[in-house]
Amino acid sequence: MNIRVPIYVEEQEPEAAGIHHVRPVRLRPLFLPYPSDQDVSLQRATARLTNELRNELGRLSRFARHEELSAYSFYPPLDETMLEFPIEVAKKRYVMRYLFIIIQAFGRRFAWTPSVPDVWVEIARGETVRDRIQEAFTEHFRLLERRFGSGVVQPAANTVRGKAWITSIEVSVDIASVYTPTIETFFAAIGEVQEVHGAAELTRVGRSLNSLYPDDLDQAINRDTEVNELTTLLSASDQRPVLLIGKRLVGKTAVIHEFVRRRMERRRASQVTMHIASIADLAGDVWLISPQRLISGMSFLGQWEGRLLAILKESQRKHHTLYFDDLIGLFYAGRSSSSN
Repeated sequence: MNIRVPIYVEEQEPEAAGIHHVRPVRLRPLFLPYPSDQDVSLQRATARLTNELRNELGRLSRFARHEELSAYSFYPPLDETMLEFPIEVAKKRYVMRYLFIIIQAFGRRFAWTPSVPDVWVEIARGETVRDRIQEAFTEHFRLLERRFGSGVVQPAANTVRGKAWITSIEVSVDIASVYTPTIETFFAAIGEVQEVHGAAELTRVGRSLNSLYPDDLDQAINRDTEVNELTTLLSASDQRPVLLIGKRLVGKTAVIHEFVRRRMERRRASQVTMHIASIADLAGDVWLISPQRLISGMSFLGQWEGRLLAILKESQRKHHTLYFDDLIGLFYAGRSSSSN
C-alpha cells in the first residue's frame, strides 16, 4: 500500500556564517512533529526522511488498530499562502510571518500553520484571511502572556525567516490483511522467535540507490555501451542475475549508478509528462546489500538464511533489484556463519 504523506519544508537560519550563507532546510510531516530531518541538501534530507517514514509507518502498520497510521495519510485538498502581519503583546509589537494552509471541510473554511499547530482559525463568510488570522493570533498570544507571563512567551520564536512550502513523500507500507498478535511465553527459546519482516530487514542491511538520486550518484563517462547492456539485461522478462567483472577502480560501481540515474530520469519524466513508462522503469528500487551487514547480529545457525529469505521474498514482491558489492565476501560470510 502506498501512503502519500504531506511534508512541511522550511529554511532554517544558518548555523554558522559561511561564504555563501547556505540555509539548511528542515523537513517533517505537515500535521505531525516527527520524524524530522535537517540538512543543507534538500535531496539528502528527503532521502533520510523517507527512510525514517518507511520505518515508522511499517512499525505502526503492525498494530491491531491503525489510527496512528492513518494520521500520516491525512492529506485533504488545501491551499498554501505565506502571510506577514503584526501583533501587539505586552505593549510590544511583533511581526509574524508564517506559511498558512487553507482547508475547506464540512462547509467551513479553516486556516492553520505548522509553526503554531495549536491554533486553528475558522474564517467566516465575508472575512478576509489575513485580518481574521491577525485577530486570532493576537488573542492567542495575549492569553498565553496572561497565563505564563511576558518573559516566557516569545511570539516571534517560530517566525519563518526564509522560504517555506508544502511537498509530499510517497511511502510503500506493507499492511497485513489479518492481524496476528505477538504471543508471549515464559518458556525459554533457542534463537530468534520474532517474525522476520522483509521490508524492515532490507532497510536494516541495505541502502536504496534510488534515494541517492541525483546528487550522490556517480556518473559513468564513456560507458554508454556497458550501461545500455546492463539496462537490457535487467529489463529482460526472465530476470536473470547479472555479474559485473573487472579490475579495481575500472568503474563497475559507476556503471550501476549511471543505470540507476537514467532509470530515475525516465521515471521522473514519465510522471511530469503523464507518459506511460515501461515496466522496467516502473520497477522497484536498486538496493545495495553488504554481506557483512547481512550476517551482523546473527547469533545461531540458520538465522542469517531466514533474514536473506525474507529479503528475497520482499524484493520479488516489490520488483526490487539487489546489488551485492562483494559476491565473494557473501560466499565466505555464508560459510563462516554456517560453520558457527
